[in-house]
Amino acid sequence: MTTIVADFKAGTMCADSQWTDGEERGPVRKVHRIRGALIGLAGNLDDIHAWLQAYKSGNALPKCIATALLLDQTGVYTWNSAEGWLPMPSPWAIGSGGKLARAAMMAGADAKQAVRIAIQIDASTNGVVRTYRL
Repeated sequence: MTTIVADFKAGTMCADSQWTDGEERGPVRKVHRIRGALIGLAGNLDDIHAWLQAYKSGNALPKCIATALLLDQTGVYTWNSAEGWLPMPSPWAIGSGGKLARAAMMAGADAKQAVRIAIQIDASTNGVVRTYRL
């Protein structure tokens, strides 16, 4: 799946850069800048694409298994199809390596270091760690 971290205080979002379906893998962009916010998406690639297109066009967000992490000037939020947008403490992380990244940050790692740690442990997190600033 993925690991995406948002840190409100630092104004950054970091993510790994690999997709996988269990048998194959390849590079992919996981963080997008939309209307002044950074949005990271984790989950099934088809669901992510549908969610991203709906969000960009202002349409109702589809019910899907994708999870979104949003960082803007007001804070950090997650989205899921059951509950919509929810405010989260910062820093926060999503994806298969999300818990690992949060634990690393609790131990003092910054967002980029936390994703790198998740890469070492989570089999579905890999590739170059990309950092985006608000």
